[in-house]
Amino acid sequence: MPPDYYKEKTAQLEEIGCDILNELGFRASRNNLGAINQHDYIVSSGVFFDFQFSEDFSRYGDVRIDLVSAYLNHNNYTRMDLQNRLKLGLRDDSSRDLREYLGKFLTISKMGKYFETDDVKAVLYFFFDHKYVAGTVPDHIVLISNVTIRTYLANNWKSLIARDMLKLNIKSHLGDRHGSAFFCARLADLIREYCDKKEYFSQTFQARVIVWLDRNIGE
Repeated sequence: MPPDYYKEKTAQLEEIGCDILNELGFRASRNNLGAINQHDYIVSSGVFFDFQFSEDFSRYGDVRIDLVSAYLNHNNYTRMDLQNRLKLGLRDDSSRDLREYLGKFLTISKMGKYFETDDVKAVLYFFFDHKYVAGTVPDHIVLISNVTIRTYLANNWKSLIARDMLKLNIKSHLGDRHGSAFFCARLADLIREYCDKKEYFSQTFQARVIVWLDRNIGE
């Protein structure tokens, strides 16, 4: 597989995502053409949307939410040991805030982009039950607001940690002292609690599609 295959696929899907946002009534344009580390779409002055896609969704059914971009693992715990400590620590902990709780085990250098600033208003997700093939319609299209992501984690972070839905990435074996972390949230839960269904004929896909729109995006 060519080394640029993933980048090409991502760029292709981001362009399609921009078209879908415009079909939904957002005046979206690409914002990351000059630098890939910029937010993916701009929808109005100072308001941005981002894009993510996931393949093999039928195996997992989860939405990956980037929580911590960089933390330091000063005690050199293994990934499994650190996850167990986070899980066991819930038994006698009275923390109400997720970041406060994580700070007891990690030195956080940077939170994920959905928690670091308020610039990102929402995230457009394309989920493919299997591998993406050019021209195929995503099996699930969901637009989830930053407000919802934060609210969902504020209400559920303890149960998510208890169910091993917090995933850590430790790269010390590669010479990088920093790790990262993300949550796996059930898409079905987010849709049921926060989204409305919109079905229409998409000119982009030349097919009827279903999009799940977060009710908080209008706020």
